[in-house]
Amino acid sequence: MDEIFNIKNLQFSENDLDFIQLNDLANEMISPGHIVVRSRVNGKPFIILRAGDFIDDYFIEKYATAGISSFYQLKIVNRDQEEKIKYKISELMSNKINEWERNNRNVEFLKEVQKFFKNSQESQYSVLNLLRAMNAKYNCIPLNIFEKNSTISSLIYQRNLMISTLMVIFGTLLGISDLKLLKDLYNLGQLLDISLLKSGYNTFIEEALKLSYHQSKDALVYLKKNKVHPEVYRTFFYHPVKSYQLATQFVHHFNYPEVLELIKFHHEELDGTGFPQGISYQELGHIDQITHLCQQLVPYEEIIFSHHQEKNPFHAIEERLSILKKANPNSMFFKLAEKKWKWFLELTIPKEGITLDQAPTNNPLALGKINP
Repeated sequence: MDEIFNIKNLQFSENDLDFIQLNDLANEMISPGHIVVRSRVNGKPFIILRAGDFIDDYFIEKYATAGISSFYQLKIVNRDQEEKIKYKISELMSNKINEWERNNRNVEFLKEVQKFFKNSQESQYSVLNLLRAMNAKYNCIPLNIFEKNSTISSLIYQRNLMISTLMVIFGTLLGISDLKLLKDLYNLGQLLDISLLKSGYNTFIEEALKLSYHQSKDALVYLKKNKVHPEVYRTFFYHPVKSYQLATQFVHHFNYPEVLELIKFHHEELDGTGFPQGISYQELGHIDQITHLCQQLVPYEEIIFSHHQEKNPFHAIEERLSILKKANPNSMFFKLAEKKWKWFLELTIPKEGITLDQAPTNNPLALGKINP
């Protein structure tokens, strides 16, 4: 019987490993699998790069200098499934289709994406396929930003990939048909916390970010309770504005520069208890709300991508949507977001339609009016 190895909650045998060349890794941005080497002492495998990690130049140069040209790999990515997503996105980006055909292609795109939410426990539908495909087709942010994010906080790097992916999915579900705007929203997701990663990142900041997933004010209470240095508190409190200011250096990568303004509002709350401005959602437009929604749907949890029984990193979406809707029962936006998400998971159109408040009935992805 093959020996079973257990590393970081990953179980695999010798037969699960294949070879990958260092040159092939050099052509990747996001690792397609867990890269494994064997100990010179006891021959046991250990992981030197996780599936989903950013592959930086230092990693490539380090092993090239050491004369190592290949590794074992516990492959997670299914190339066929990844290419299907890329193809569906390419179809959407065609300039030679009318609005009706684009809507049909949007639905086909969502059908393909849905598989990664409903079938993530099947090896070919690891969410990593989806994250890599979306990044390959939508990303315009310089790679050094990904490198910086992953070096300082692998948790935030991984979470930003998921937020950006949700920005495209929910943007599509909520009726945004402008592909340039969807691309901007994807890239926006990489810059939300850029000021925190530039300087001053520490365990207090990381814990505050984790608490802000539930309520922004919880993060502020935590920092005050722990009597952090005033500069640490200010760094966190003003990071939406500081991140916006830093993000403006990438304005030439955006089709709509004004999209960057959304960064300033991603920690505002429904009831006005957010920061730094303390404004309520009644004062924000629907695209501002999409930005806040998506970063509220991805928990601060490190995901170990697996080829068996993977825990879907988007597992909390349905529960979080329900919580957000109950927290603000008068908001048409959250009612609409929850309804569209249920339609997405079922991919059937309810008899009463899936839009709200006089939205066009002939377009299942139409946004309609979302403000009370």
